[in-house]
Amino acid sequence: MINETFALLAGIAAGTAGLLPFLHTNAILQFLQNQFDNPISLAIFAAALAGSHAAFEAAPAVFFAVPSANQATSVLPAHSLALQGKGLAALKIILYSLAIGFCLAILLTPLSSLVLPLAAEAIKPVAALALAAATAAFVLSEKNFFKAAKGIGLLVLSGAIGFLALNYKICNEPLFALLSGFFCIPALLLAKQGKTPPENNSANQTIRIDKKHVLAGAILGCASVLLPAMTPAVLAAIAFSALERKPIAFLSLASAIAGSKLAFDFAATAFIGKARSGAAAVAMNALGTPTTSETILILTACAAALFTATALLLFAFKKISKTYSRLPKWTNPACVIIVTAMVAVQCEPSGLLVTAAATATGLLATTTGSRRSYCNGCLIIPALLYVTGLSYAATLLL
Repeated sequence: MINETFALLAGIAAGTAGLLPFLHTNAILQFLQNQFDNPISLAIFAAALAGSHAAFEAAPAVFFAVPSANQATSVLPAHSLALQGKGLAALKIILYSLAIGFCLAILLTPLSSLVLPLAAEAIKPVAALALAAATAAFVLSEKNFFKAAKGIGLLVLSGAIGFLALNYKICNEPLFALLSGFFCIPALLLAKQGKTPPENNSANQTIRIDKKHVLAGAILGCASVLLPAMTPAVLAAIAFSALERKPIAFLSLASAIAGSKLAFDFAATAFIGKARSGAAAVAMNALGTPTTSETILILTACAAALFTATALLLFAFKKISKTYSRLPKWTNPACVIIVTAMVAVQCEPSGLLVTAAATATGLLATTTGSRRSYCNGCLIIPALLYVTGLSYAATLLL
């Protein structure tokens, strides 16, 4: 019990790295997972890290690397609210929707333990078609031909980079090199310097989460484990095409999906024998297919970490925007250097080539006013080639 308690506390503490936007859960696990010899302790650590990191990363998602006004066409919803002086409201929406989405997922777990195995078996013969349909729906959610065409181009380009990096073993930890380049470095390079607008207290008090979007997000989070590469951003974009197109609504939906997916990523290792996240993969590698009692313990650890981190952020949330706004101007360049150094160490120097190509594509997406989530093609396209059995043919062509 002492080992498990230590693993839980260690996971919560390590999750505070989410306050630094360039430290992904997978990178932290890569450095720290070897510190745990006991399989159940490692699984608890991974779950606690994922739970606390999911909450802590909400702060930089709102207040760090906020783009300048001339990039408004590609600005993220949380940054959009921060630019309107509603950053604290955006943070509350993310945290509440994340926590409620996770709670709803736990309530759905008993039913999903019966439904998910049947659904997984039913979807196997049409997995390629289902993933292709989801990808098509993601692009068609634009409802604009030129934006959809740009999206297809970015999906293909990022997919080609992802396929080469993942299939040709260009470097160690190619996923870390890819995600750093596609999402982290472009945001840092294009972020404006200086402070975000002052908080509009009256506006912050009138904003509420949308229960309809949160419930939809919880259900989508459950379904996300049936297909690979279905990230919260992709699922939210697909669902959002049929829902209210406002930043607050999108944040409620995407955060609820993230909270629900957080729970079901771990539950899916027991229900369908699939790990859909790095943390779930670590837990599954440690335990194999977890038993019912192990699954309950893992989900409890994840919940404890998520709610502890949420409580800490809500306790200090008024100071968060001030802290990020007071960061010196050299913070962004320093972060770029740190990320680049981490890629060089973790992925070998050859990983810098992967990151450079991914960074160029990420910059292209942002500067052309496209969704950065199209860069998820680095995962979607390789997964699509795999489930269609075309990976080998693509390898021969390339």
